[in-house]
Amino acid sequence: MLGFSLGSPLEATYILRYTTTDNGGITFTGNTLGLSKYLQENNPGTDDSIGAFITTDPAKQVGTPPHGPYPLGINPPAGTTLNYLENSSSAVLDLLPGSTVLYAELVWGGSYGFPSSGTPPLPPLPNVAITLTTPQQISYTITADPATSQEAITPGYTQSGNYVRSADVTSIVQDAGPGTYIAGGIYGTIVATDDTHNSAGWTLAIVYANPLMLTHNMTLFVGCEQASRTINPVEVSGFCAPPSGVLSGRLFISAIEGDANKTGDCLLFGKSLPLTIAANSLSGVNNPINNFFASQINTRLPLELDPIHNKYVAVGSSQLDERGSYGNLNADPFNNLNKSGGRQGYDITSIDVSHAITYNQKKAYALGTTTSDDYTVNALGLQIQVGAPIINSKKTVNAVQSISSSLGEKVTFSIRLENTGTSDALSVNFKDVLPTGLNYVAGSLKLNSLPISPDPDLTQGFFIGDMLVGQLNTIEFEAHIASYPSNGNIYYNKSLVDYQFATCAGNNFDLSAQSNEVSIYLPDPPAPTAAASLSKCKYLNRTEYPLEITWISPSPYVISYRVYHKGILTAQIPARAPLVYKKCCKSKKSAEGYAIVAVYAGNKESIPTKIRITHE
Repeated sequence: MLGFSLGSPLEATYILRYTTTDNGGITFTGNTLGLSKYLQENNPGTDDSIGAFITTDPAKQVGTPPHGPYPLGINPPAGTTLNYLENSSSAVLDLLPGSTVLYAELVWGGSYGFPSSGTPPLPPLPNVAITLTTPQQISYTITADPATSQEAITPGYTQSGNYVRSADVTSIVQDAGPGTYIAGGIYGTIVATDDTHNSAGWTLAIVYANPLMLTHNMTLFVGCEQASRTINPVEVSGFCAPPSGVLSGRLFISAIEGDANKTGDCLLFGKSLPLTIAANSLSGVNNPINNFFASQINTRLPLELDPIHNKYVAVGSSQLDERGSYGNLNADPFNNLNKSGGRQGYDITSIDVSHAITYNQKKAYALGTTTSDDYTVNALGLQIQVGAPIINSKKTVNAVQSISSSLGEKVTFSIRLENTGTSDALSVNFKDVLPTGLNYVAGSLKLNSLPISPDPDLTQGFFIGDMLVGQLNTIEFEAHIASYPSNGNIYYNKSLVDYQFATCAGNNFDLSAQSNEVSIYLPDPPAPTAAASLSKCKYLNRTEYPLEITWISPSPYVISYRVYHKGILTAQIPARAPLVYKKCCKSKKSAEGYAIVAVYAGNKESIPTKIRITHE
């Protein structure tokens, strides 16, 4: 259990929900569930409190003249309601193609305990199951996990404030994948006479793996931290920075009840104390340094291809996402202006915190401060790039990627291994499982041109040792083509390298790398040359036609011969037996239609040799 920032009177804690190190990243999506209100009315206005819930049902609309009603949402269509059981809003989850969801947490919350004029009446505590709808329009009832259920009392009150609930929804998101999600039925106050506290919203926090991403240590927390009006930083721990290489970190944040028209909100983050607003305040493209929490849904995170490592990396800070419900109506955090009837009371963003990360770091300090606002941070994700090794494996056969060869020949495989990553590769182990028919030539293995003895079992692996950043190794060995492939005429082969790297002091992580594929093409095997004779004889009262077929072996690699008559196998003759087939036929016509094929290792047949009878 981990702290993020302390507030009075409740000292809530951050709870570690998931941590891993993998090629991949973190992403947050979500939306508010309310629109800003008019003074003392459930109509659209610029007060820092919601006057109506959002609903994805565009047939519902709240408000009356002269100040109402609330506008209908566009692209996607949406409406408004005063019934919390009817509220819902949409948001888009973006995942890079090829991603695998490792963990997903649905976090929701809002105001509670303030007098409510909503219908139906609010229960005394926000312990209400909610609904999550996937991009496939499948709806799930979500019940909060008691382990993360918390409330934060608003300063000046004794039984009112903001609450946080969450649940593990990994299996749901793994099945559904990226696209538009809808969360609804979320508890929150909507009283007309409260012009500052009404709020509700939700966050879908995702940890995902993707081989096209750099390696990161990814840690996800759920909490309920009330903004502090005093300098009272709290330690954040449970993550892991690398012992070497590039230092790059990103902080993902979600919060309830931030307001654009109330300034003085700062998010401080640092590797050591003391934290100061001048030295440790975070800011982003849509998160001003002195108005960080301002009802902004910044969930669009640009990814760019790193040309050095050929991996995707997040760039800068998250940007405003206008694709969800009422995404076109947003406050202005830089000019401290609320949008009349605009999205209100919920923040999601991510910020680069690379400057606050050091080698082998396992803790940091954070503080959400305010001079005039009351907000509650409910989710936190920390993504730290691990300076991982990247072993590029390039393989050739006879110095090229594809060759033509034949039975009995030897081929030379060469593998070039280079660590192009940003940290050392540990315990590198080389493997090569040759397909059946390609046999390793004993004594042919070389590492950096030096023979290796005794011969290792390449299927189990050949231990190379550690590879430093930039180090190059070459491996070479020979194989004998003993037979045709079991299916077709082409051998395909790749090599595999297993290795480890230190994610932080004392922790190692397993990785592997495959080489490119090489191919060996074997032309169709030669067919036997055959001759046949047909004679005529009397046997008792009938005439018979003895047929004799002889042939010459086309290759020393033939293992048997098959004789077919009109497509039906009639005889199989071992290669070492006399190369002759005799048959007594009842007529000249029945002696027609014979063919012979040579069978090579790998059960590969030659093209059939049709038997032509030359004399009687």
